[in-house]
Amino acid sequence: MTQPVATKENIIAISNPTHNQNPHWQGKWAPESIKIKNYDYFTLNGKPIAYEAECTFTFTGTDPTKNGASVTDQETITLTAKETTLQLSVLCNGDEKTGKEGNKLRVEGNNHLTTD
Repeated sequence: MTQPVATKENIIAISNPTHNQNPHWQGKWAPESIKIKNYDYFTLNGKPIAYEAECTFTFTGTDPTKNGASVTDQETITLTAKETTLQLSVLCNGDEKTGKEGNKLRVEGNNHLTTD
């Protein structure tokens, strides 16, 4: 049996192009670096397999309804592994979490771990 598991390289942050709660705000979301929690002893081709990822997105822009005043906002998203057929919970291809502002953390990749 194979399981498509995630390593650091497979976890991506996707910024929403707008601010959902304040759609009149003009600006953009930007992801900070993704923090990965992984198993040091559980690896695939020498790369640790991840079980959690967290990313903070920061919005920077202006509010045209307030004479172009500067605005900022932050959203932190944590993607946690679901139970799998493996004895450990790991992030797998297709796992995804979307925050209230539309920003996402997603696993994309096809690192297949073979289990007996």
